[in-house]
Amino acid sequence: FLNHLFAVNGIYYVPLNPSDRTCEAIDCVYDETASIINLSSIVPYRGITMNVQKVQPYICYNNKYIKSLYCEYNGNIENNTFYGCTGITSIVCNNSGDVEQDAFKGCTSITGVECNNDGDIQQNTFNGCTSITKVICNNSGAIGDNAFSGCKLLDNIVLGNRVKNIG
Repeated sequence: FLNHLFAVNGIYYVPLNPSDRTCEAIDCVYDETASIINLSSIVPYRGITMNVQKVQPYICYNNKYIKSLYCEYNGNIENNTFYGCTGITSIVCNNSGDVEQDAFKGCTSITGVECNNDGDIQQNTFNGCTSITKVICNNSGAIGDNAFSGCKLLDNIVLGNRVKNIG
């Protein structure tokens, strides 16, 4: 049973190597059950702990059902992962990699972002997120060019002492 597609917390995973208990996030659920997404490095499946090796780009592209996202994943949030998810209102990213370009582009309902990742927030990551009012950023990498471009309501930014460079 470890070689079949399975869903946990609104994300679809496919096993990569059942004997190593590894999987990959490849898609998401497009209905009301996906309102809270918890993207983690470890997911339970039928009593077995699976280690997430990769989150594919575009997995939640234009998903209008997602309301909040908590990310504690030991890797990158790939390009366009949550692009156009206009229902998301809050994001907490505690991943160990980068939040790549356009990852949240066009998510027009996000009001708050908290990033405590150990990587970069790349260019255009939150471009066009027109409802963001507050960002707490304590990542240990750089904040890329135009990371918050078009965030016209953004008036409260808290930067931690780990931020290395701002584009």
